[in-house]
Amino acid sequence: MNPTLADMKDTRHQIQEYLTDKVLHPHNPTDAYILYEDISQAWSGRTTIQTVLFRIELSQVDIDTIRRRLLRFLSTLVYVGANEFLSGPRSNFFHPNGEPVYEDKRFPVHHNDRGVPPIESLTIRTRFLNDQYTFFPEYVRECSQICKIDDRRRLPFEEVVRNTASGAYGTVDKIGISPNCFITFELNRNHKVKLVACKRFHASNTRRDSMRELKNLEILKESITSHAHIRIHLAVLLHKGEHLILLPWADHHDLDHFLAEGFDFGGKPVYDFAEVFPLAKKGPLIKDVCVQMHRIADALAWLHEGIVAPVKEGRLYFAHMDLKPNNILIDKNNSSVVSVVGKWVLTDFGISAFKEDDGSSTSDLPTIRDVYERLTIQTTPRREAGAYQPPEVQGVRRRNSGNEVGSNTESVGRKGDIWAFACIFSEVLTFALGQASAVSAFRSQRTGRHQNDYFYESVTSQHLRPNDDHHMYKVRAEVLEWLRKLVSDDQSPNRGIECCVSTILKMLVTDASQRPKAKQLVFMMNHVKTHISSDEMPVNSRNCPLNDHIVPPNIPTSPETPVELPASPADPGPETPSIRIDIATIPLIPVSGLVALPESTQTTHDGGTYQQVSPKKIVSGRSSLRGSLKEEPLSEPHKVIANPKTRRSAGSIKQFAMLDTRKAKVHDISLCPSGLHVAQLRSVPGSQTREVVVHDINIALGRCQRLPCVTLDPDQNWKHLVLSDDKLVVWGNTQDGQNIVCLKDGANELVTWIASSCAPLSSLLSISLSKNGCLAFVCAENVYYVKKDAYANLQPIAFNQEHSFTHASFNDNGTLLYAWAFSSPHDCLYIWRIDENSQDIAVPAESEGYYPSKRHGSPEAALIPYAVRPGCIVHAKSGELFPAQMRSTQCDSFEELPKHIFECPKVACACMYGDRSLFIVEKGTLHTRLWKHRVVGDSNLAIERGAKKPFAKWPSFSGTVKAIRVRPWPDSNDLAIVMCTSHGQVMAIPVEK
Repeated sequence: MNPTLADMKDTRHQIQEYLTDKVLHPHNPTDAYILYEDISQAWSGRTTIQTVLFRIELSQVDIDTIRRRLLRFLSTLVYVGANEFLSGPRSNFFHPNGEPVYEDKRFPVHHNDRGVPPIESLTIRTRFLNDQYTFFPEYVRECSQICKIDDRRRLPFEEVVRNTASGAYGTVDKIGISPNCFITFELNRNHKVKLVACKRFHASNTRRDSMRELKNLEILKESITSHAHIRIHLAVLLHKGEHLILLPWADHHDLDHFLAEGFDFGGKPVYDFAEVFPLAKKGPLIKDVCVQMHRIADALAWLHEGIVAPVKEGRLYFAHMDLKPNNILIDKNNSSVVSVVGKWVLTDFGISAFKEDDGSSTSDLPTIRDVYERLTIQTTPRREAGAYQPPEVQGVRRRNSGNEVGSNTESVGRKGDIWAFACIFSEVLTFALGQASAVSAFRSQRTGRHQNDYFYESVTSQHLRPNDDHHMYKVRAEVLEWLRKLVSDDQSPNRGIECCVSTILKMLVTDASQRPKAKQLVFMMNHVKTHISSDEMPVNSRNCPLNDHIVPPNIPTSPETPVELPASPADPGPETPSIRIDIATIPLIPVSGLVALPESTQTTHDGGTYQQVSPKKIVSGRSSLRGSLKEEPLSEPHKVIANPKTRRSAGSIKQFAMLDTRKAKVHDISLCPSGLHVAQLRSVPGSQTREVVVHDINIALGRCQRLPCVTLDPDQNWKHLVLSDDKLVVWGNTQDGQNIVCLKDGANELVTWIASSCAPLSSLLSISLSKNGCLAFVCAENVYYVKKDAYANLQPIAFNQEHSFTHASFNDNGTLLYAWAFSSPHDCLYIWRIDENSQDIAVPAESEGYYPSKRHGSPEAALIPYAVRPGCIVHAKSGELFPAQMRSTQCDSFEELPKHIFECPKVACACMYGDRSLFIVEKGTLHTRLWKHRVVGDSNLAIERGAKKPFAKWPSFSGTVKAIRVRPWPDSNDLAIVMCTSHGQVMAIPVEK
């Protein structure tokens, strides 16, 4: 029954009411938005779309297109009452070829855009332009760089609790991001409300302070490694004149609340301490807090020892410079080892200072140095004195008040973090022994006759003249007295509390040059957690401070000789907080949990830079300057060839004996993704007939074993083939010039397609075959997906009249499909996700990334997918390679992504090992060379050039390498790089320990 006019009016009214009811923040129009799930529900009725567009006769294909590509747009029209446009002809919504005139992904639009629908009523059109933002909220993407968002866009924050805490330069809000509105680097989404901490910059802050914090965060996020006890931001947004830093929400707030048993500074309860930490009693508590303080020490060492720049050699050395209890967050336990005090993590890098490695070479790629050259970043940023600040901060304050700018002396840096750590540890130790009341008493005692609760005080010297800018400081007697009492009150036989206090006193030294480095602090705290867990005092422990008799039975009132801090020493020396770089001793470079080994020396190679690695700095499988970074097994898909325990080297190249030695012309060759089988399309000797010969590659025996021959129709001109682990696809032309495709399962033919009966094949350019037996046909204006066991159905998934598709490729496990298209003014990379069980493909594409058009777009361009992570290397005909940068389709952005070009004009072929190692075979006149490079970065990817010398080389007479794969060496922990040449030769290079 066809819908009537009354049905149409009633349905439109119901949808209006439903959508109005589902709008979030309806009383604040500039923040109001509606979720896509609610929009879909409004149109869930089987006949709803046809009823609303009752004057247009819609096919099921039209309705499906509207549901997938037009639902937000259509909802906006109904919401604003654009009834005249909705009741218009079919041309309002569809082109003659069935493609939609408008698409959700192209909205919102501006008033002067061509994409604005021609709504006749000026009032309705104005309302459409304003209210469209309600239906297109901005998706929040995990990203290291600052994301500028149009002020008219709505952020998907459905829960906002203001001012839950404050940082160095702003307040912290508790934010709930709506379901499916947060997109990770891997393009995954949140299926329920995601709680985050949102730091907003105060309007009164200076631009210099704000930019320093944002740029510091960019570096930390883009650094090649991460630390489990450092909380890095998820995203940085610039919206409506505010900078918003989003971090994962800490389930149990921060250490400041913990030390107050769940109360804030004003005495207001934040949570029920007994409910959140039910096991926090004196017995187990001291052990757990020492474990967590050891991990915070390890996080500090991670910062202090330097972070590797994502693109080129060099390190950035950080100091936190604002270490205090409310910058240590407490998470729930997320491991098998349960801590009664939760998991402590370091955060808030608002005034972190850093120094770059001045020895870094130049590069055309955007690097950390390039970002910071425009900013004045010093190791003496403005900071206020506070309870946990070291005494040297006073010198910085005096110079700032005197307008002395540019001095690096008396800078407050890494040694200041050590002082702050000691202050925090003393309060944590106090809490472990007496809980919140004891911490409060400790703070009151050290305040005493003073005007603040610092851990130090100034000392008047009779040797100073009235105008001298020299000051002397000592640890407050009240602090020393409190620590002595903790020791005297402890009755345990292992003297664990005395060990803790002695460790604190080694750090609580007013002369910064005498404080331990963070690396030493890690060793000290490692001993503390071991000592405190022992029933008796550990015997012969060289790390135990009790061997140094730090704590005497009675601590005098002023045990420490006051330390004089000159205003401007001529030479601050290597132990001052100024940052020091030594390229020759750079430690490990972890890469996304993987470890490459660097002793770095710099030189050039083909106009670029490289980093030579050496295992000299490795001790017992871990960095001598890092925390515990464990080696992952070689089967781990993200692994790189260089590993933390040993440098892997290439063995001698092995050419395999072919069992079938008949001479034949090889037309095409394909190496399956696992590197276990190779297929050759070749002419039968003495005949024009072509056949497919498949061999098993037996690395252990050093030979290839021929499988039964795959026969082909002798009347066809077969040109190309692709091999998966158990299937083979061959294509070419019939005698009358039509495209023909044949899919085989071993010697059995599964299906044959001919262009005369399958129209899409008339413009066929290339084919990709997944390990699961699914296919992707790349045609001029579309990509067709063919599901396993449903070979009669060619599903179009990427029709686009503005683009010409050239190449498609599945990733190794067949769960992602990539396609490359070129046009003007931009090229595009599409990514679809495939269900691992059903093999159904999700359309539209999950990611569409746009790139500036230059010389790319030839059908010879190739895509080299990563093993697991969404992404690939684009290899253009001209020998240029660049890593694709991921962008979700739901982000509604058409901004072009950067191409970080890696020039290599003589590329024969290339492959990825895991998600980080790129192998390139370069054909030369006399020799063929194999180069190993790395893909570095996180959201902003680039190819980092490898060593000066090739990983391997051999004479070029064996033919051009056409295919390359990296596979495990049987029954060992080693690898094999398998290659196939144009002459039909198979070679392997062992990668040995």
